[in-house]
Amino acid sequence: MNLHGYSRYLVAALSLALGVLAAGTASRGENSAAYTAIALPWRDVTLGFVQPGKISAMPADLGQMVARGQVIARQDDSKAKLALQMTALKADNKLDVQAAAAELADQKVKLKRVRWAAARRAATAFELQRAKLKCTIDRLSLKLAHIKHAGAQLQYQLAQLEVRRRSIQAPFAGLVEKRYVHVGEGVQAFDKVIRLVRINPLKAFVPLPLAVGMTLHSGMKAKVRFPDGTQTTGMVTWVAGVADPASQTLQVRVKIPNPRHEPADQQVRIMFSSEAMASGRR
Repeated sequence: MNLHGYSRYLVAALSLALGVLAAGTASRGENSAAYTAIALPWRDVTLGFVQPGKISAMPADLGQMVARGQVIARQDDSKAKLALQMTALKADNKLDVQAAAAELADQKVKLKRVRWAAARRAATAFELQRAKLKCTIDRLSLKLAHIKHAGAQLQYQLAQLEVRRRSIQAPFAGLVEKRYVHVGEGVQAFDKVIRLVRINPLKAFVPLPLAVGMTLHSGMKAKVRFPDGTQTTGMVTWVAGVADPASQTLQVRVKIPNPRHEPADQQVRIMFSSEAMASGRR
């Protein structure tokens, strides 16, 4: 083997070794292969406001379980609520529409009279044309009143949105993991305010040797062992469609039931049975 070929051999061997390390410490027994992975929260988000303001309330405390849609932080929204009340008055006010409709109805009666008079030569052609034009103007005025009323309703919806934007609602049921601010503090748009996690279930991304990963598919079971020895049964929910060329690994996501609310971000052992992998090959 020449020097160039030997160098390529070393690179390939190093890549394979790195792939095994990336996949975690793997061990193989008679009936299963086990890999070390990190159990992550199923969902993990850090939330903030989309506009600057002063924090007026933080109803959710650290470690508190909150429901989806529950308000977990709020900015001072007194000005926004006043604007909402003003736009609500305009949105509910149909007086302009009613007045325009009455004006049009009155003008239609007048036009009918002018036509009756013109048919008997008691009204001139100019008076008849003027009455028709006034009726057209009143009809357009009624349409404009409807448009303005529709615009007022849209302004009311915008004001409602402005009030909602002054609060943060939980996008899913989970635990309050961290609060970055306190009541009375001012925040800028998109500053970190609160972190919400869902740890039941957990998830683990396991980079497996390509030969192993190719035998797995969504729906397959996997045994999961926590550091304290507790075991549960997880399920493969995703197998990557693209392998990592350097390490020759394929990433797999495992969903891990966690009714005891074991802490996330700890190492777990994930075991795939040899029978399941053999069935995957078929």
